[in-house]
Amino acid sequence: MCPLPIKTVVTLLLGVACTQFGCAMLPSGSKTAANRSLQQKSEIQFALAQSAERNAEFSDAILAYQKVTELDPKHAQAWHRLGLMQDQLGRAAEASNNYRKSLELDSDQPTVWNDLGYSLYLQEQWEPAEAAFQKAIQLAAEDPRTRVNYGLLLARTGREHEAIVQFFHSGISESEAHCNLAVAYLENGEIEQASRQLQMASEANVDGQATEKISSTQRLCLMAQESATRMASQDPTPPSF
Repeated sequence: MCPLPIKTVVTLLLGVACTQFGCAMLPSGSKTAANRSLQQKSEIQFALAQSAERNAEFSDAILAYQKVTELDPKHAQAWHRLGLMQDQLGRAAEASNNYRKSLELDSDQPTVWNDLGYSLYLQEQWEPAEAAFQKAIQLAAEDPRTRVNYGLLLARTGREHEAIVQFFHSGISESEAHCNLAVAYLENGEIEQASRQLQMASEANVDGQATEKISSTQRLCLMAQESATRMASQDPTPPSF
């Protein structure tokens, strides 16, 4: 009687081919090609996400950035942009979690630390927000956006003089600093203090230069003034900005 043919069983595991006669490494080309394919898909999804973000299609951008993180969980920039899009839609808790994921991959990102701080600021989580702003300043001391955001937090937590120092370091004008203080006081419901800051902003802005920076400040102050007036009168009608 002839012996039955020997049936060979092949198992593939982590690039290793095993049979009953032993194991051998598979050629690395197939793994490299697969990795390259994933990277290409990730890059395409990231480009789609950026396009949606530029068009203010935030929900579509979120879906695309989420796809990038599925294809490449170590894509720090995708986690960051995903968080920004979620903040745009008022999903601050989700956003702050994704900023943290980005920072776990690369902790030397001052912009992400600032965005994490502001997201936590929106949630009124003052202590972790302050720690994030301080880390951002440690990495990029001259960044004006972080200085202004940190100043707003300081103002909202009753540290006006410290807030003014941060506004000074940001490079904004005296009028803009008072407007930012007014906004912080309005958010706290402190109408008298907000009105005082608005008056000081008006007095500081006396040169009348028709620059974009000053006109932007004036718009901010007008918005704050209308909000202060409405809140003081307890008029439920929202302001028409």
